[in-house]
Amino acid sequence: MRRPRSRWQRIGRPAALLGIALAVLAGCDPFASSGSAPPGALGGPSSTVGPSATPLLRPTAVPSRSPNATPTATPNPTPSPSPSAPAQAGADTLIGACPGRAPTDLAVGTADSVESRNWSGYVATGATTFTCVEGIWTQPKVRCRGSAQQAAVYWVGLGGYDHRSLVQIGTESVCIDGVAQAAAWHESLPRETYAIRANLQVSVGDRMWAQVRSVGSGRYRMTLVNLTTRKHISIRVVNSTLKRTSAEWIVEAPTGGCPQACHTLRLPNFRTIHFEEAWLSLDGIRRPLTGSRFVHTREAMTTGDGQTRSEVSSTGKDGTSFAVRWRRP
Repeated sequence: MRRPRSRWQRIGRPAALLGIALAVLAGCDPFASSGSAPPGALGGPSSTVGPSATPLLRPTAVPSRSPNATPTATPNPTPSPSPSAPAQAGADTLIGACPGRAPTDLAVGTADSVESRNWSGYVATGATTFTCVEGIWTQPKVRCRGSAQQAAVYWVGLGGYDHRSLVQIGTESVCIDGVAQAAAWHESLPRETYAIRANLQVSVGDRMWAQVRSVGSGRYRMTLVNLTTRKHISIRVVNSTLKRTSAEWIVEAPTGGCPQACHTLRLPNFRTIHFEEAWLSLDGIRRPLTGSRFVHTREAMTTGDGQTRSEVSSTGKDGTSFAVRWRRP
């Protein structure tokens, strides 16, 4: 049975398109690290040069999907002690792999497969204490199709799957008058704190490492590292309503035209994007995407009439990698 679209997909968000242009014109240091009071933190003022007050483009908190009863089998994982991201980044001590002991149980968890109108990738569900999620991808080169508004966002997050609350960080590709641009961004829902980060430069081909981590008492730290330039941002937010019942590694088609005419935007042709080092923390253990004690769900993005917008591969033998491929609907 197809589940109804969440109301959070119908609410406007600040304009990422204008935000990128303003970030380029602002003259901000693109390699500066964020401070302890990040722009867009809940309850605090925003000083980020970026999104305008006119909501045009927004990722969405809850995927719109219809279940597919055919699960996808995945191979046994071979976990590594830690990803290469922190060592390559050379950043401060705030940056580290998701915490936890290495798993002694290498069994693969339950697999599932669903379809979504706006998400594609993998979601971990079936537990209530996910405390950290992380992954690596390469910022893709996209092909804009005409001059219509198009966008794709790539992120990791906690929450948001069947819940209104979500903490997420990642990068985006946006087509403005047929020209593709890239930027870093973050958000904490349900409070609308979507922000384009002018102080972390993202270019096509850059290797990005992202992490969302609970630091206790409803507080979260979002970190995004450009492994190519060795620069990073680390942002703290408070989200007391977040339910840590899911962890995500997602390519998303955000919503545009809000508030007057909200609709899911067309995806630019991002070809194939590979997620690697997809890890999470659960019950004090650092587990791969396919680990036991939770369900890993593969989400393919489709149109309302069933045409494929993007398809998702099975996970690799290491249990921490997969690919999302663009498809013309």
